[in-house]
Formats: sequence, structure tokens, C-alpha cells
Amino acid sequence: MPANWVLLAVPLGLLCLFYLAWSAVQTRRERSYLHAVFDGDRIQAWKTDRYNSKHSAIRMGRRFY
Repeated sequence: MPANWVLLAVPLGLLCLFYLAWSAVQTRRERSYLHAVFDGDRIQAWKTDRYNSKHSAIRMGRRFY
């Protein structure tokens, strides 16, 4: 019969491995979500800048006095 600490260490080690794997998965999900959000913001700003450069008041022939 193995010692008591061995009987406790095996499930505890498995739990630690499971927690590390779960933490890695959650971190990956969170980082990919944040990357998508910030990438979307950059794309939206780029589209807005392009639109504004093509549709500014000077290019449309309007004059403000």
C-alpha cells in the first residue's frame, strides 16, 4: 500500500494539470476576443479615415467663408 501523501499527490497533480490547461484555454479565448475587438476598431478607424478623405467639404466643392 502506498503512503498517504502519494494517494493525495496523484489527484492533486491531476487537478493542477487540468487547471493549467483550462487556464491556458481561457487566456487564449480572452486574448483572441480582445484582439478581434481592437482589430475591429482599427479597421473601422481606417474606413472612416478613407471615407473622410474622399468626402471632405473641400473636395465636394463647398466653400466656407
